[in-house]
This record gives sequence, C-alpha cells and structure tokens, in this order.
Amino acid sequence: MLVWPNHAGWATFGLDDLDRYRLQTRFIIAPGTPAGYGGLIIRFSDEANFYQLLADGEGRYQIQEQIEGEFLTVQPWTVTPSLYLAGNPNTLTVDDDGEEIRLLANETLLYSIPSAQLPSADVGIVGGATGEGAASISFEYVRVWSDSKVDED
Repeated sequence: MLVWPNHAGWATFGLDDLDRYRLQTRFIIAPGTPAGYGGLIIRFSDEANFYQLLADGEGRYQIQEQIEGEFLTVQPWTVTPSLYLAGNPNTLTVDDDGEEIRLLANETLLYSIPSAQLPSADVGIVGGATGEGAASISFEYVRVWSDSKVDED
C-alpha cells in the first residue's frame, strides 16, 4: 500500500457478526519511509465509530477512537521496545472478548481497554503516512479467529 503524506487508506472485511475474536496482522513499513504506519481497525460500525491501533516505522504505537464522529487519542504516540523499526516486520494483535480489548505488538501486551464503549462490529486494516513523505506499507497477512482462540492465552 502506497500512501501519500498526511493521508491514510483502510479496508474493512464485512465481518459484522464478530463478538469474541482475535485479529492479527503482520506488516512491514519500507525502510525509507519511517513516518509511515500500519494498524488494525476494530469495532467499526461506520466511519464515525471505531477504534484503531497504529504502529509506525519509528517503533511507536498509538491508539485512537472515534465515537459519534468525535476523534480522541486514547494513547498518544509512545515508543516501545516491542516494536521494530521500518524495514522489519511487526505483528499487531487484538484480543476482543466483547467487553475488554487487549492490544499486543509482537506478542507483548501494549494496552488494555477494560470497558470499551463501542459495541462489537467489523474489523479491518489501516495504513498511513505522517509528515512530508509518502509511505509504503506491505501487509503480509491478516488473520481472524473467533471465540476459542481468545481464551487460549
């Protein structure tokens, strides 16, 4: 996915019946575009109601929510040793049991939303670019497990 500066591209998968699930993607941000980011969209009811977990090529993550069209940064860009720099693959995972949402990077828990406001809904991926340059994000895979996989951890 090639994304122009200060833009994002996303896709949802039409999985509106998800209640308890694990969503996972693995992606690489091209080495020359560390201001690029990739991530997961969850509980997507419509363009005004969703959460997203983002990771950029500088080893940072951010969590955002949009509720009734109001945008809020839940967790600002935060550096973590759990994320790799641009040019290296990162795996993002969401475990959603219908109430609590757990967000992981490369199998390390980053953040938990214990009582998420938005109801269960569709899921998807997102890629974007901040700053002045375009970004290239390559998604290697996206996987969704429902019900049983969530309780295995």
